[in-house]
Amino acid sequence: MRLDKLTIKAQEAVSQAQSKAMDSGHPEISVEHLFLALVEQQEGAIPAILQKIGANLDSIKHELIALIERAPRVSGVSQIGASHALQEVINDAWKIAQQMKDEYISVEHIMSALIEHANYEICLLYTSPSPRDRTRSRMPSSA
Repeated sequence: MRLDKLTIKAQEAVSQAQSKAMDSGHPEISVEHLFLALVEQQEGAIPAILQKIGANLDSIKHELIALIERAPRVSGVSQIGASHALQEVINDAWKIAQQMKDEYISVEHIMSALIEHANYEICLLYTSPSPRDRTRSRMPSSA
């Protein structure tokens, strides 16, 4: 995982995801924690992009919270790490950033990587038959 290559907003999202995981008693930070952190980010690019493509942020948040609440819990965890799936998402975001000739991983790169993982298309189903294309077409070329 290339956490040293995250933009400030991406670092904030990862930190918020970690807090959500710890507050929920989860043993690791999942992609659901990160996706929820991105969707809830104040003044963030992801909520603006999702609203622009017609997504219902409340529905996405509700679905993500339901997925998070079903995850196993543990007690007494003081340090948690990233799940394997989250590591893959960050690595994929790094590849996307490199393809776009960006030096850092932005929240837009992370969102693109999340969309690449099929289970997150369920959160965007009502936006179009091809949420990946609609989302990418509305993202700025670099962040």
